[in-house]
Amino acid sequence: GDGIKVNWTGLNEQSMKHYEVEESNDGRAFARSATVKATGNGQASADYSWYDANVNAGNNYYRVKGTSDNGREQFSKVVRVSMANLEVAVLTVTPNPVVSRTLQVQATSLNKGRYELAVYSTEGKKLTSISVNHVGGSSSYALELPAGLAKGMYHLQLTGEGYTGTISFQLN
Repeated sequence: GDGIKVNWTGLNEQSMKHYEVEESNDGRAFARSATVKATGNGQASADYSWYDANVNAGNNYYRVKGTSDNGREQFSKVVRVSMANLEVAVLTVTPNPVVSRTLQVQATSLNKGRYELAVYSTEGKKLTSISVNHVGGSSSYALELPAGLAKGMYHLQLTGEGYTGTISFQLN
């Protein structure tokens, strides 16, 4: 799934009362997300886990706070888990700046389906487009630019299957 499983091991759990999993968006301000009762009192070690189903798209920070029977608290190291760039579609144009009339477009981590590749002026006017049947994963496509296109900045947009990606390129 799209969650994060937090695992930890309690060592030599003498008089350990419970653990609190704390999470943060910035690694500084933490809030309790779960309390887990210590089960391994007197044992050499005990393994625990907690599943966070509500994760941020970017960074997620976690730490575990252990509380003993006498109220003493100990904190684990802070761990950062980044959900960024996990199977995120990436669109690239080569070469950039473009020197010929052919644009090479690389689509990475894209779902299978039908897409439209379109070139727009900086004013938003559609100049050319092609339809592509993407097989999933990564592919390259060649897109011919219209003859007489002036040098300058343009936008390439890929749309389809719930995805819209835009990248700018320079025509020299």
